[in-house]
Amino acid sequence: MVFLKFNKVVYFSAKIKSKQPFTHAWERLKEVLDRHRITYGFLKGTENIWCRDYMPVQVDNKRFVQFQYDPPYDRVNTRYDSLYVNRLNGIEAEHIDIKLDGGNVVSGYDKAIISERVFDVNPDYSPQKLVKKLEKVLEAEVIIIPCLGPGLDMTGHADGYVRFVNKGTLIGNDRRLEYKSWT
Repeated sequence: MVFLKFNKVVYFSAKIKSKQPFTHAWERLKEVLDRHRITYGFLKGTENIWCRDYMPVQVDNKRFVQFQYDPPYDRVNTRYDSLYVNRLNGIEAEHIDIKLDGGNVVSGYDKAIISERVFDVNPDYSPQKLVKKLEKVLEAEVIIIPCLGPGLDMTGHADGYVRFVNKGTLIGNDRRLEYKSWT
């Protein structure tokens, strides 16, 4: 799922409608989206439904940044051709030399929350230089949060930990209480 917050459209991989076991979940989600009059669309050419992780991050109404998608937790299925998917869907993105999954960026209110996993996958950057570059690229103050680590959280994505409720409020998730298959 990719949420384009500026034009209020939620985009999903087109595969969510046809790939088991997600079809039932899609039908339920579609009912909720329709009931609340939330506009949604589908990205063409995606390899799996987790497109938020390998698609560009939207910085503002017209600016997208494409990070390098090379997660340490998925060495078999990480070869997603983001350039192809972007081109197929008319998305122009600035390419950044930082390894970062889109799911590890929770942004809002001039802030971007990212888990410390970003340091592990970018050893060529000092933490200070990495944060400084991320702040420039994302045009936001970057807040680094801890992740639970191997065995407790496979991805280390900030979107599994926190969400903005409003400018002064975050809601958090205790990953230790999740089903083992999710963690």
